[in-house]
Amino acid sequence: MNPDAHILLCREAQVPLPLIFDMGKSFAHSYSQKEGSNPNHTHEHTHDHEHEHHHSDHLANDGFISVGFQSQHPFRLEAFQQFLNELPHQVFRAKGLLWFADNDQRYIFQLSGRRFNLDVDPKVRPDSIQMVLIGRELDPAQIQAMLSACLAA
Repeated sequence: MNPDAHILLCREAQVPLPLIFDMGKSFAHSYSQKEGSNPNHTHEHTHDHEHEHHHSDHLANDGFISVGFQSQHPFRLEAFQQFLNELPHQVFRAKGLLWFADNDQRYIFQLSGRRFNLDVDPKVRPDSIQMVLIGRELDPAQIQAMLSACLAA
């Protein structure tokens, strides 16, 4: 164990991200902002897949945004690979349960930085896609359009 390591007290892993990412104190003043104060948040949906909007103070207060995506249709593997190649550099983390056309397995997807893992989940048959991406200065509409373009018809 590192004797110089800092110990952060928290409740349910709620820690200001600048303390983890060593971003300095410039974000400290923003921790008092109210939940849901992000003017870029919209809740209109008129299509056959869903987007979840996560209202987490610690993400928004640190300048991060999360973009959720759900669909009852599988992705096309080649299209998803292209999505990963074109993923905006502002996306730092992503997780999801994925399903690809012409495949009867569900996959557990995790991305951190530019590295990702895609592991088979042998316990569950796929019936939907659920995914969340976390980053800074993200354009939710752009990311959702990119993911929608990956869906099999």
